Amino acid sequence: MSPQAIVVTLAIVTVMALVVSYAIWQHRPRTGATYLAVSTLGIGLWGVGDAAALVIQGDGGAVSAAYIATGGAVVSAVCWTHFGAIYTGRDGWLTRRRSTILWAIPIVLFLGGVVRPSAYLSPDGASIGSLTFAPGPLYVSLIAYGYLAQSAGTVLLVGKLQRSRNVYRQRTFLFVLIGSVLLAGHVASVAGLSPFPNTALGPLSFVGLGVISGLVLYDDTFLALLPIERVYGLFGDRFEDLGPIARDAVIEEMGSGVVVLDANNRIVDLNPVARRMLGATDDRIVGERIDSILDQDVFEAEDLPFLGPDIREGRFDGVWVQSPDGERRCYDIVISNLDGRGDDVSGRVAIIHDVTEKQRQQQRLEAQTLKLKRQNENLEEFATIVSHDLRNPLTVATGHVEYAYETGETARLEAAMRAHDRIEHIISDVLQLARQGRTVDETEPVSITEAATAAWESVETAGASLDLDVSEDVTVEADASRLQQVFENLFRNAIEHANAAQGSGVSPDTVADGGPADSSTVTVRLGLTADGFFVEDDGPGIPEDERESVFVEGYTTDESGTGLGLAIVSMIVDAHGWDIALAESDSGGARFEIDVE
Repeated sequence: MSPQAIVVTLAIVTVMALVVSYAIWQHRPRTGATYLAVSTLGIGLWGVGDAAALVIQGDGGAVSAAYIATGGAVVSAVCWTHFGAIYTGRDGWLTRRRSTILWAIPIVLFLGGVVRPSAYLSPDGASIGSLTFAPGPLYVSLIAYGYLAQSAGTVLLVGKLQRSRNVYRQRTFLFVLIGSVLLAGHVASVAGLSPFPNTALGPLSFVGLGVISGLVLYDDTFLALLPIERVYGLFGDRFEDLGPIARDAVIEEMGSGVVVLDANNRIVDLNPVARRMLGATDDRIVGERIDSILDQDVFEAEDLPFLGPDIREGRFDGVWVQSPDGERRCYDIVISNLDGRGDDVSGRVAIIHDVTEKQRQQQRLEAQTLKLKRQNENLEEFATIVSHDLRNPLTVATGHVEYAYETGETARLEAAMRAHDRIEHIISDVLQLARQGRTVDETEPVSITEAATAAWESVETAGASLDLDVSEDVTVEADASRLQQVFENLFRNAIEHANAAQGSGVSPDTVADGGPADSSTVTVRLGLTADGFFVEDDGPGIPEDERESVFVEGYTTDESGTGLGLAIVSMIVDAHGWDIALAESDSGGARFEIDVE
């Protein structure tokens, strides 16, 4: 290669070093970025010195070029040591005092060469290797110190390489490669192995290293070009550190997902469980930003802190998502920051626990607890009604039977029979309440008129009439059996209410809920509303101040009533998710409006 070609190559090296240095500088405060940028800039200065030695003629030019090249090489080497310590987490050792000493030694040697040029470049000595000048003791000391600093930083990086995985391992391998090639190039030049006089191989080798560095800075996926696995294969198990191997084995076999992010929230590493959770089928997910991988639409909750660009550490429990296979899964996510220098965050690690079965078991337990609570409430209601409402008719029946037995007056047995009928009515309502409670079975489209007709046929309706103002094709989504119970209780309430008012001569303001009757002239009408249907009658109606109380279990103004009929209606309506309201019909009777929307 001609001197002109070498100068052009060194000029390219200088430009590349400036570009790479600037790009690295823009990545601050990432770990060690400042020192790495200055170290790269030193390589460019080194190239300028070597180019100057070829362009500038005379001894003065050689001396100036040697100062520039050596200064750039040593600055690069010392910054490389600082970068290696910071990048590998050994910055605690790099105190201010030690850093000052690291810089003071080359500065003293360099200034010594300025004061005594003959000690830096010997005018009478012999040249060494590929160098065209004779180095003095200060030059040799300065270069040896640069070798030591470059080697120290590279050794630290080799240790980091043993403990790293995936993107970190590839990135660290690139740093080890750069440090090793630069050091080997200068040593080869001093040893006389360089084919280019007065030019070290170190900066020339940066042509290839600079291209790779630029590509990696643009996109981490270019790290895959590095033959790292082949190098590992050459060293075998001796190059592996058992500590991270064991730690990796544990993480790989964990039942929880582990995702490691860098400072820019790009995925650095993840274990197989996390890969399945994220739906990743290949390695291309590594190096991508986590927010570009996560589909926010799969999360049932909104505004989750780990979905945006500013991920913060914390614990996020009960995160429900729709998995790629269509199954609902629940996760507990713990995000922890990885501290860098000072207050900087160098990355984050997310631990993802699949707690779907735990959550479902908890939901089943809560549902069972709620069911038991409702059963207990029903049992309490059952016990209250049995102990209270059955006592009166039972006492009456017992009294009549005892009197008939003592006197032989059989007319009293008829009254006892009515009391027993009352007991049977109470037991029927209580069992209905206790057995079915506040739930419904599977729903289906049910014809309103068919359910009402079936209910009317099962109720004692002597003298009463039903007016169906609904076509047979009108349906409602309901549990057919429970809907029929709604109509049965509403029809029975209307008929018995009218019977109580007519038979006993009470005023229309008296509300009856239950009790036998022989006949009724009440008319019950079923019709549609804008949001559902209604059941109304032309009976005595219900006073406005009592309308909110009629749905309360046990409420009745009739001594023969159980107070459960309308309570059961309200219960079934609630179980369907409907609403019921009590108003007054046009004829002054009761009107029950049920909203099914």
